[in-house]
Amino acid sequence: MKSLLRTLAVGAMLATFGAAYAWIDTGHMVIAALAQKNLTLRARAEADRLLKLSGADFITVSTWADETRTKENGPWHYEDHHFRTDGRRVTAKPDPENVVWAIDKFTKILQDRSQPDEKRAEALKYLIHFVGDIHQPLHATAHDSDAEPTGDKGGNTFHIKPANEFADMQRPPTNLHFLWDMGCGLFPPTPGLRSAEGQQRIRHEANTLAAALPRKALRHVDDQNPEHWAMESFGDAKRYVYALPADSAPNSDYLAQGREVCARRATLAAYRLADLLNKALR
Repeated sequence: MKSLLRTLAVGAMLATFGAAYAWIDTGHMVIAALAQKNLTLRARAEADRLLKLSGADFITVSTWADETRTKENGPWHYEDHHFRTDGRRVTAKPDPENVVWAIDKFTKILQDRSQPDEKRAEALKYLIHFVGDIHQPLHATAHDSDAEPTGDKGGNTFHIKPANEFADMQRPPTNLHFLWDMGCGLFPPTPGLRSAEGQQRIRHEANTLAAALPRKALRHVDDQNPEHWAMESFGDAKRYVYALPADSAPNSDYLAQGREVCARRATLAAYRLADLLNKALR
C-alpha cells in the first residue's frame, strides 16, 4: 500500500493542479477505468452502445456531470450529514434531492429498457460520476459550529494552510474540500488526460489500485445500498477528515492517512459501480 501511495501521490505532477471538481478529473477517471475492467461483456457492450450515441466513452465521460453542473442539479452530487465536534445537537438535514436520491433515480431509468436510449445514456453518465462522488467523505458531510450553524458546505469553507508537501503547487489547497477532492495528493490532475497517453496513465493507476486493494481486501464491497455508502463516507469524515484543526496545515502523517482512506474509498466506488451496472445492464 505504501508503494502505491508513493507511486500515485508524489513527484512533479503535484505542481500542475488546476480547477477542482469532486475527486477532480483524475480520480473520477481512475474510478471509471477500474469499474470498466470489472464489467461483464454484456454490460460493457450495452454501456458502450449507449455512450456512443453522444460520442462519449466510459472513462472520460466520468467528468460530464461536473461539466454540466447547474444550480438545480448541484445538490445531486452530495448528501450532507451534519455533525458538531462539541457534541451539541444539529438540526440541519440533507437536501431531499441528493446523491442517494439521484443514484436511485438514474439506476431505475438505466435498467428500464422501455425508456428512450438517450434518456438511459444520460442516466449512465450520471451514475458513472455520482457513484464516485458518494464515496468521497466530504460529499456526505458538513461540520456545523456556532460560526456556521448550517455547516461548512462539505469542508468548502473550512480553511486550512498549504501543506509543505504541496509547496511547489501553483495553487495548493486552502480548504478541506479541495484537499480531499484531490485525495490528499493521491489523484493529482495532469494536462492531457483525454489523450491516448493520458488514458494509458489512467488505466495504469487503476491497475495499481486494483493490485493494492482487490475485492477480497475490502469490507462490505458487495453492499449495493447507496445510503450505506454515504454513511461510510460520513464515518470516515468524522474519524479522519476533521482530525485536522481549522486554519492549520496538514502534516505528512495526516496526508498519508488521507491517501489511504481515499484509495480505499475510490476502489470501493469502482467495484460497486461495476456491480450496479452489471445488474442494471444485464
